[in-house]
Amino acid sequence: MHYVVLDVFSKVDSTHFQDRAGATAVCWVREEVADKSGTLLRYLTTKMSLEGWMIAQTLAQHTVTEETYRQNPDGIELFQQAARDGFASNYRIRRREVIGGAAVGYGLKPEFESFVRTLVSSGGASLYSEVEAGWATAPLGGGGALAPLCKAATDLAVYQPRWRSYAPRRLSYPVLDTEWLMLMYQSNLWLGLGLAPGTLTMFHPLAVRHAMTKRQ
Repeated sequence: MHYVVLDVFSKVDSTHFQDRAGATAVCWVREEVADKSGTLLRYLTTKMSLEGWMIAQTLAQHTVTEETYRQNPDGIELFQQAARDGFASNYRIRRREVIGGAAVGYGLKPEFESFVRTLVSSGGASLYSEVEAGWATAPLGGGGALAPLCKAATDLAVYQPRWRSYAPRRLSYPVLDTEWLMLMYQSNLWLGLGLAPGTLTMFHPLAVRHAMTKRQ
């Protein structure tokens, strides 16, 4: 039996895009089921897509048997479910947060798609400190932190009192696509997109990168 842990983010057209920024998907896949798809990754990509998720990265992968759970029974029920049905999963959901606002707006999808179109056509801007030698970050209520990303440097003015030693820095589409978004992901940061004045809405960095690639 395959045991795989995935980092995933919500598809834009999924029912949970509005309030789920991402998740850790823990999966059990019977080997012959994966083999029918050609590869385990291909099977999981299709399965996650049907459930409204895109795979950002495989975090862990190994083989398990019933013996695996003899000393530690956590997960035995899902292992047994996969043995019967071919697949089982459990999601640790990360809810979408908004800094500077009470909740995620109802028009999240069109606002996000409009934001991405601007990034592709003219890039964006974030806050960088030469003194700190790093990008501005803000803590999230659910743990972790996000880095602000706005359409223009002028949109960042409202955040200057919060990050006094940071200055706006332009980020072209090529820099966003090939460097900056991957740096944010590798730094275990979420993005705070300036979809509305004075608010930063939480997104997975690779969700933004994926959407930008589709718009190119």
